[in-house]
Amino acid sequence: MKGSAPYKELIDDIHGVIVFLVEPDEFGVWRIQHASKQVEVVTDCSVDQIVGKKPLDLYPVPIQHLDQVQHLQESWDRCIQSKKPLIFSENLTFSNNKSETWWQSTLNPILNEEGEVVRIIYCAINITEQRKIEQLLRQSEQKFKTIVNDQTEMIVRWQPGGIRTFVNKAYCKEFGLSMEEAIGTSFYKQVNEEYLDLVKERIENLSLEQPVSTASHMVKLDDGSRVWQEWTDRAFFDEDGEVIDYQSTGRNITDMVVQNQKTLEQVYESVESERSRIAADIHDGLGQKLTAALFTARSLFLNEQSKQGLKEELVEILKEALDESRTIARSMIPKSVEEFGLEASLRDLMSHTEMSTGIKTEVEIKTKNQRLPIMFEKHLFRIAQEAVTNAIKHAEASTLSMKFKEDEHSLWMQVKDDGIGIDIVGKEEETTLGLRSIENRINLLNGSVNISRNSPQGTTVDVKVPLE
Repeated sequence: MKGSAPYKELIDDIHGVIVFLVEPDEFGVWRIQHASKQVEVVTDCSVDQIVGKKPLDLYPVPIQHLDQVQHLQESWDRCIQSKKPLIFSENLTFSNNKSETWWQSTLNPILNEEGEVVRIIYCAINITEQRKIEQLLRQSEQKFKTIVNDQTEMIVRWQPGGIRTFVNKAYCKEFGLSMEEAIGTSFYKQVNEEYLDLVKERIENLSLEQPVSTASHMVKLDDGSRVWQEWTDRAFFDEDGEVIDYQSTGRNITDMVVQNQKTLEQVYESVESERSRIAADIHDGLGQKLTAALFTARSLFLNEQSKQGLKEELVEILKEALDESRTIARSMIPKSVEEFGLEASLRDLMSHTEMSTGIKTEVEIKTKNQRLPIMFEKHLFRIAQEAVTNAIKHAEASTLSMKFKEDEHSLWMQVKDDGIGIDIVGKEEETTLGLRSIENRINLLNGSVNISRNSPQGTTVDVKVPLE
């Protein structure tokens, strides 16, 4: 057939790929007109032996291979009818080669001026090794998934935005989700609202230099309950340093957190008890002795007027010592909390602060006038007291305000000053210990605290505690 020569020359220059030039004979039967040298390697037949054969004659026809031959025939027919190139993969065993191999085949139809298919160039590339590698990878992936699914810790693979691409059985059991429900959706909706921004910020800070981070936070389960979980997040990056995806491993630490809270609660109860004892000792022991010393010093005025200056100095020192002992006792045990409740104690705290320091104070308290558990009230009072103490000692403030509100579900308290503004980094240990004390007490109450530096000056401590 005229016009085949250029294709034959092109095929002769091709190495490592099976190429057939197929054209119909006078009876319309498609036969091989030319083939590349690679055919001889695969079939153990020379090009001359192959020319004139039908393409399907090169394939075996035992019953176990009939489906392969049928698939190939359908592919040829589809290519001729559509007049468009067709790409497909096939598992073949050539007639003179018993080894089974995988091939990626392409049928390229050549049309004449009338738009009829007059010849087809068939190209096939051996992809057996590639398929073996893919099979090994699938097997390896399946083994990995089996191992991961057997883990008692939660494992989740996810993309930016929290979109889950894989979860194991432990993860599904913890959150009450099926794999179908979890995959393709974001886990951010499970994170408790007060921790969501912190979780996102921690993830955004993952980098090539620091790709792993571990932290704990509270999450919401489908049944409405809240639990504590600890998560280790690992970011994976491409060659350009861009995030590909993440993998996180987590565990439920609710029992541990509850136990730690109980232990801390016991510690604070012991501290409160010890404060009470020390306050009583100061009041009953040191305070009474100072009072007696003060009366004694005053009596000196009646007897020795010549030592007036010394006497006045002694009296002043003793008065200051007595006032200080009372202040210490007052701060050690806020009896008004137990006797009069939290609101009265907070107002008394601010009133005493203004009287003793000269700092102008403002108080706005809106409560339902009902008592809370005594340790709950004491923790809130100590939090307020610590915030006020920090403002007095470190803020150099001229005004100090406190707001306290209560609704059906939570308590909110804010302590705000107009001082120099807090900078935790580089602050003395006393300050950071005070802030840690606030955080510890907040954790005991399952609440949240935010300490921020105001603009242009001052510090705000916001506390939120659930009542549920």
